[in-house]
Amino acid sequence: PPTTTPPPPPPRLSGKSREALIAHLGNIDLTNTDKLVLTPRQRLAIAQELEYQQLGLQPFTDPTPWQRLSRQQQADFNEKYLALGPALQEYSKAQFTALSEERQEHAFNMFLNLDLETLSEVINGELAREREAAEAQRVAADRERQRQQEIRAQQQQQQQQQQQQQQQQ
Repeated sequence: PPTTTPPPPPPRLSGKSREALIAHLGNIDLTNTDKLVLTPRQRLAIAQELEYQQLGLQPFTDPTPWQRLSRQQQADFNEKYLALGPALQEYSKAQFTALSEERQEHAFNMFLNLDLETLSEVINGELAREREAAEAQRVAADRERQRQQEIRAQQQQQQQQQQQQQQQQ
């Protein structure tokens, strides 16, 4: 059977874009704009602005990836997060705070769409790769430190030899 991929979601408009598109409408009821002649982008701006204001955001502000989740999605995320082992929780928390908003959104989706076992495997894999990279970096730093020590030792030895030769002359 042929499968159809759903259309991509409409672009997310920034607070400044939404404001530029609809602020000139003034203090109208954004839920009742049927009689107004609006462009598709203006209708999108109104829909997104209403959605964000229902989340409790101030007009024309940009929600964080967490704020873009529904209350149910936030509850589902928290439930899965708390079901992870302490090490995976700690690693996940550190990752979320270090990621760009785009990557945070992807990470939230992974938490919401993967079952707990798969999610744990994915996070464990990332944690293992990070530890391996840190270990490789540590080994490389140790090697470089040892190489520098050997160079200094050779230089000192050469200086001593030169001093001995000068004293013999």
